[in-house]
Amino acid sequence: IADGALEAHALKCAGPLVRALTEQKGAEETRLPQALLGALEVLLDRSGASLKPLVPALLTALIKALDLAEDVRPPAVRALAALARVAPKVEIVVKTLGKAPLKAPNVEAVASILESLPAERKADAGREARTVADAASKSTDEAVRTAGSKVARLLEG
Repeated sequence: IADGALEAHALKCAGPLVRALTEQKGAEETRLPQALLGALEVLLDRSGASLKPLVPALLTALIKALDLAEDVRPPAVRALAALARVAPKVEIVVKTLGKAPLKAPNVEAVASILESLPAERKADAGREARTVADAASKSTDEAVRTAGSKVARLLEG
């Protein structure tokens, strides 16, 4: 599909995908959420500008997807990174991921976002990412501290 053709229909497609994803609470079957996340990632990568009106709903749905089954997390993290690349304010995406209680998948998503952003957008996310890394370093959860260390390393590099 040509990007122009996809962009013309991206917003119409994304809404139902987000609704279907939010209905996946506690679903034991993981293929559907994985497919939904993959489709959202493609839409964000190829037609992100046209999806800006859905950024708040997408952010909420993708963060909730991090709480689904463990094998759903990688596509959720990739979709969050794609969302951060097109979000008008990437710092809001990072700040939302860093809200208490801090969870390892959320901090890992912050690291993935930092890895995927171009330098100028990475600077926009820097202050909020530093706050997440600092909070993670004080966590009693080893997985949160490990993910926070990766965020800190990415900010230094």
